[in-house]
Amino acid sequence: MQAVLPAEGVYVAVAIDGKRVAQTFHDTITDLEARCTTLVGEGQNTFYALATFNTASTRTTDNMKLIRSLFVDLDCGADEEGKKYATQAEAVAALREFVKDMRLPTPWVVDSGRGIHAYWPFTEAVTRLQWKPVAEKLKQMCAIKGFKADPAVTADAVRVLRVPGSFNVKDKANPLAVEILKAGVATPFDDLRQLLGVSEFEASAVKRPMDEVTKNLLANRPSYFKDILQRSVAGDGCNQIMHAVGSQSSIPEPLWRAVLSVAQHCHDRDKAIHVASRQHPDYDPDETERKAQATKGPYTCASFQKIDPTLCEGCPHFGKISSPITLGAGRVLEATQEDRTVEVVLPESTEPVVYEIPAYPFPFFRGKNGGVYVREKVEDKKTGATHEEDTLIYQHDFYLVAQVRDPHDGATGLFRVHFPQDGVKEFCVPLSDMLAKDRFRDAIATVGMCPQGSQLDKLMAYSNYWVNTYQKSSQSKLGRVQFGWADNNQCFIVGDREIRADEIRYSPPTITTVEIATKYQKVGTLEGWQKIANFYNQPGMELQLFTLLSGFASPLMPFTKTQGGLISLYSDKGGTGKTTLLWMINSIFGHPKDSCLILRDTALSRLNRVGVLNNISSTTDEITNELAENISAFVYDAMHGRARNRLKSSSNVERVNKSTWNNINVVTGNAALADKLRLLKDDPDGELRRLLEFEVMLPIKISKAESDNIFLPMMDNYGVAGERYIQHLLPKTDTIHDTFRKVQLKLDAAAGLQQREQYQSATCAAILTAGIYVMECGVMNLTSADMKRLYQWVVDYLTKLVAKTANETVPLDEVLGLFLSNHVNDTLIIKGNPTIGTMLDAPIREPRGKLLIRYEPDTKELCVSLPKFRSFCAHRQVSYDSVISYFTRQGKFREVTRKRLGKGTHISANERVIVFSNIDEDFVGHAEKAASTGIAGSD
Repeated sequence: MQAVLPAEGVYVAVAIDGKRVAQTFHDTITDLEARCTTLVGEGQNTFYALATFNTASTRTTDNMKLIRSLFVDLDCGADEEGKKYATQAEAVAALREFVKDMRLPTPWVVDSGRGIHAYWPFTEAVTRLQWKPVAEKLKQMCAIKGFKADPAVTADAVRVLRVPGSFNVKDKANPLAVEILKAGVATPFDDLRQLLGVSEFEASAVKRPMDEVTKNLLANRPSYFKDILQRSVAGDGCNQIMHAVGSQSSIPEPLWRAVLSVAQHCHDRDKAIHVASRQHPDYDPDETERKAQATKGPYTCASFQKIDPTLCEGCPHFGKISSPITLGAGRVLEATQEDRTVEVVLPESTEPVVYEIPAYPFPFFRGKNGGVYVREKVEDKKTGATHEEDTLIYQHDFYLVAQVRDPHDGATGLFRVHFPQDGVKEFCVPLSDMLAKDRFRDAIATVGMCPQGSQLDKLMAYSNYWVNTYQKSSQSKLGRVQFGWADNNQCFIVGDREIRADEIRYSPPTITTVEIATKYQKVGTLEGWQKIANFYNQPGMELQLFTLLSGFASPLMPFTKTQGGLISLYSDKGGTGKTTLLWMINSIFGHPKDSCLILRDTALSRLNRVGVLNNISSTTDEITNELAENISAFVYDAMHGRARNRLKSSSNVERVNKSTWNNINVVTGNAALADKLRLLKDDPDGELRRLLEFEVMLPIKISKAESDNIFLPMMDNYGVAGERYIQHLLPKTDTIHDTFRKVQLKLDAAAGLQQREQYQSATCAAILTAGIYVMECGVMNLTSADMKRLYQWVVDYLTKLVAKTANETVPLDEVLGLFLSNHVNDTLIIKGNPTIGTMLDAPIREPRGKLLIRYEPDTKELCVSLPKFRSFCAHRQVSYDSVISYFTRQGKFREVTRKRLGKGTHISANERVIVFSNIDEDFVGHAEKAASTGIAGSD
């Protein structure tokens, strides 16, 4: 026992008296030995388990802990089937020959009374997962070599064998001693594994349980155990099952379990499991039910072969089927109308969504438990007779939802596929792509469908059948390429929903919107969302409330007759809630996080998203590291309401521009956008007058636990507020502009806004108007007092903004001063008239770099390089003509001419220059002072 048993775990002793089996559990080998000694003294057939177990509960593979040996059982005696050795001496001789042939180490050999047991112990204990492949290989080699080891014993990890030192008392009148005939040697497990040719991978592989998809597909085509038996008797079935049913009284337990695994999963299992078990010596109806239900799936042919390879010899189905259960397969059960109503819990939700799966076009049909099948006539090559055969062409539900008229991509098929783990996905395939195998394959692969070979051909045919069938019975549906207002403001599109005043309709997405639509679903309850949103409605959080309401204001922007708005939130500190605020805006219509853009998204993809959203707010988180040029372009794009036009690659024809919008964009960063824009040019007045920018501070301190309690439910409650809000707006579309104008006029007067603040005026007025409608429909708990408080906050902000922007505008006269400051080292200062005689005076200051500027303090004439000054103005985005006009009005611009800037020096270049007159020395001196103090920069 110490040689063949593991050193840890729970040990088992077993006493067998006829059909009565009694087993006990023990903590040590000493206790096990003591129990066995007691059983021997009582005259019992005494056995012990070769494995140890985790708990003192059951002797099953699920409870098994470790095992430390390989073993075989050689039966001896009279045998008509040739499965036994005639004598023990013959068995020992065969064992000796097998060990020599396989180059195995010396085993322990035990006389079991009537047969022979042999053990190959390991130097260390192993798990069942490691042991099983090696034991199976030993069993296989026994069969190949003609070594008559009982196949039911060799690979049974929870097997019990007789205890050496006990007695075989099957015949109580003639007890036979169980004795050790030879002591063996312990061998490292890996050495035995390699001797038997089992790879390390095989010895660690985990058997995968049957997945739900496979179970459902098996349930679609029920097998009948009766048919398996009939085919087996006729020579066209399974010898393993025929032998097991015909010889129930003598088959080993593993073969019985294997047959039960097949019977359990047949349509006639209630009768079959008992027909296959009734004559077994251990048969008990209740125990048979339990044993059958414990099987995890029908055994494969490979598993049957491991039990007794000889029974699989000459099988006509070898290599053609995976399990004997397929021999009893009947017709696939078609789904009824009730079966086609399925509930699916999507990955992002806890609430099930009900889908009505349509009947598939003939000859295709849905199996009762899912999958796509085709019923075809098949000709028997031998007889020429034909019969119908059902073939699986795709394992998941896959069907056409609608044919869609895409305004830009033409006729497309909108398909839906149900995945067991990834939920339900919709995708579009242009009808032109459904006729090209490679393009169709690429289209379905984008959602995770990966058919191979003939399966792809059948799926392609199935998809085209769908379209042709749909066209006979239904009109194609208009697909929407943008969200927001549609049909002359009679409805509002969000994701795959068409929101109308009195109903919500399904709106089939297009190629443009199908992916984005998944981010704009409705999850949770309005009450759940309100608890979060109302946190922002308290004194001191007017900025947060104002920004949140911008998400409700976006649908109002088309009624303002202005193009969009842009809000920037910045803070150099973390934990101020900028990102959370973006998520709250997104949650009005869609998923809080997934619908948020980030800096890593390309500029074109961001504009495409804004274009699809159209009248729904777009949010971008953390754009601090974006280039100033891109930020400037983004500000203008937001106001222009469309992406740039482009030509088709194949001709000089403009592409249809899908990216148009009219909404409010909200961005966040660690620094102000205004500062970024000033790095690009001195006077970003155009951008600043289109931008509302706020430094974010959280005026209310809350702990992380409090914050989590408030905001984490956002991920389970979104898309619900927008639907209620839009249904409230739909009857009011004719009056929205009038309401907006009343608010705007009052706001403009209070804040002193002029035409140049038109964008800021429209955005703020739209947000305040949205607050009125939000209050009316009860989406948030806003009151008139709350709206007055917010209104006053907006007025104060705009008043300060107007004054600040005016002060930051660079006057035209300073443009020339900035040019002089930047090029102070490129300046020549020299008198224009000689002090004595005709020789010019020496330069007061010589240039250290290239000569670009000449100033004569006595004549007050200033000459600057025309090309360089024009370039300077263009780089700073200041109008050159405006600067010249300004100095003309001041009487200081004289002419543009060709002149030597280096007159009076060795520099003799002649070039086009701008000549200014009446320029005071202080004006030029200011530039020199700026340079000496380090203020001047490079252009």
